[in-house]
Amino acid sequence: MIDLATVQIRPFETGDRNFILSLIPRFIEKAMPPGRAPIQVIAGIERPLLDFMEERPPIHALLIAEHTTIENKTQRLGFIYLQPQVDGFSRERHGHVSDIAITAEAEGSGLGRLLMAEAELWARTKGYRFLTLNAFAANGAVRRWYEDQGYEPDMVRYFKPLTQ
Repeated sequence: MIDLATVQIRPFETGDRNFILSLIPRFIEKAMPPGRAPIQVIAGIERPLLDFMEERPPIHALLIAEHTTIENKTQRLGFIYLQPQVDGFSRERHGHVSDIAITAEAEGSGLGRLLMAEAELWARTKGYRFLTLNAFAANGAVRRWYEDQGYEPDMVRYFKPLTQ
């Protein structure tokens, strides 16, 4: 079990690239959007992260959670990618949790909540009044997890593949 007292959250560094990319398949372990191939979903999640890693826009944040093991080694445990967005109704700028992922080992430790608290801190320091995020409709467990933290469904997107 991960002791949250040993966890540090820090900004992305170039050496984190492979760790972040290694966690992307976790997004489709429990649910897939309908009509999508796994490789499409993975590529769609990777693309903005890779763009961030190359461009490092200062208004975005990619944060890494890590801790020191009992062997005195640093171990990465997860990440959260935060972006500014503009609300489609009010036109107000706000924070958006683009991606959050943790290692299987860190599941159930409270690390995800710690990263989400860091997202709220980031948003407040930017002067944003709210955060948004997206979740796959079929992933009931993660949707409940967000709702347990005070998030509410806002918009529901529907998808219908068209046959030829």
